[in-house]
Amino acid sequence: MQRTVENPSFCALAIETSSEHGSVAVGRGRSILATQQFSRPQIHIGAFVPAIREVCGEAGVKSQEIAEIYVSHGPGSFTGLRLGVTAARTIAFACGSRLVAVPTLEAIANHALELATPPAEIVVILDAKRGHVYAQSFKCDNGRIQPADEEAEVEPNQYLLGRGANWGIMGAGIASHREAVLTSGGIILPEHLYQPRAEIVYQLGFERSRRSEFVDRRSFTPLYVRPPEAEERWEARHR
Repeated sequence: MQRTVENPSFCALAIETSSEHGSVAVGRGRSILATQQFSRPQIHIGAFVPAIREVCGEAGVKSQEIAEIYVSHGPGSFTGLRLGVTAARTIAFACGSRLVAVPTLEAIANHALELATPPAEIVVILDAKRGHVYAQSFKCDNGRIQPADEEAEVEPNQYLLGRGANWGIMGAGIASHREAVLTSGGIILPEHLYQPRAEIVYQLGFERSRRSEFVDRRSFTPLYVRPPEAEERWEARHR
């Protein structure tokens, strides 16, 4: 990871809560100064605020210095995404920070760059229940990951079959849809690459901020792809 400081006075916070193991990172310019991953799964609510306080203290960053916040906004855990986005919006309003939304599947796909020879095409899948996955394809070219399609909830067999050569598959959805994955012909990438990390969210968020890809603090919501199940049940009862 490159750690050159582009602007010593520019501070940013990255938030990743889309999966069961959340993490946060704080930095100045391009340089990540401190990171923290939650010690146990699914404890975002109890550990979130103390984790932010600790990484800021470790980095010597005061809350009022946080000019930008980069948040992984989905798809992923509905509860985790709500927490992360709500926290990002709250901090942004309190500190006057600008917000950048980082797609979770893109953040995961960028982990493939840690491989000595990444495949030319990468597919990321997360379990969406009901026999479906959240999926997206990416092209890997000259050390950069670029989306090849949009995030979607799909049936895994239909989405994975019929692809060309030299493509890899990664993501937590592999465990729940292994049969479809094994028959797809894709290369299963190492499992340690599946967990989204705040460091990658920081890197991607910083790049987007340089392109002025900010979101409105007032209307920013998680990218669920489909409505949460509780909302679907409510709509069914009142339809």
